[in-house]
Amino acid sequence: MSDKPPSSLDYALLLHELTLKKWLESVLTGDWERAEISARKLSESHEKLWCWLGFVKLAITALCRGRASLAVETLDKAAGAYNEALPLVVTAKNTASHVLVETGHYEKALSKAEQAAALAPEGPSRDEALLCVGLALLRQGKPEAATGVIADLCGSRGHHLKGELALAGGDVRSAIRELEQACSSTVSRAAEIVPAQFSLGTAYREATQWENAARELSGIAQSSHARIHWPIFYVRSLYLLGNSFQKLGDSTAARGNYERFSGFWEKGEIDPRRLDESRRFLSGET
Repeated sequence: MSDKPPSSLDYALLLHELTLKKWLESVLTGDWERAEISARKLSESHEKLWCWLGFVKLAITALCRGRASLAVETLDKAAGAYNEALPLVVTAKNTASHVLVETGHYEKALSKAEQAAALAPEGPSRDEALLCVGLALLRQGKPEAATGVIADLCGSRGHHLKGELALAGGDVRSAIRELEQACSSTVSRAAEIVPAQFSLGTAYREATQWENAARELSGIAQSSHARIHWPIFYVRSLYLLGNSFQKLGDSTAARGNYERFSGFWEKGEIDPRRLDESRRFLSGET
């Protein structure tokens, strides 16, 4: 054991790591005030990496509360916090693009995704950016342009975009096939599977395969990784699970998931129609 006292740098690193741990614990327990305090403390760090990470965690915390506009603003700050580290800039832009796609801001999503694709080297980050490009084009009603992106995509994300295109075109069987392939071909399931898994659950619902839908969506709802890294898909899976269990006649399971869904986003701006539907079920109106 060394008698040498720890340096100030070692102490600063320890404080940052403890703050990050507090943020993680707070998000997993739903202590949003404490989560925001911890993330903000990181964002005020003089170390650019920790500052970047703090802004990202602030954005994740905002999304857990249904505050998409604040999340995008905070991700823009993350992209500027360490702009000489291109991988971190790309990650922030990709995350913001996903948020914008999922909340209906397709032009802004396309712009950020194209910026990310231009900055990213060949590899997963560029594929993620290109997937966002394809999704934004598809949601804008430009399936031919979205199809043109597929040739540049590798592996699971190519299957994911094909599945989304098939689903948008009404070919549910092909959509399920492509999305199942996207999920099964993912090298690191925890890191990449959630968006494709959510789309697969949605495709099963379109096919009225409620049990299959509940299985896929339960995988997201029970995942701490999804909660920490993909909060929009995580929270939406709770609503879709509630609805799927409602279709299956399991009112107890439906109620539990609707309650959890409402608890996350009741004071947010995302999915107001679904929040209203959940409230009506919980109040016995449906």
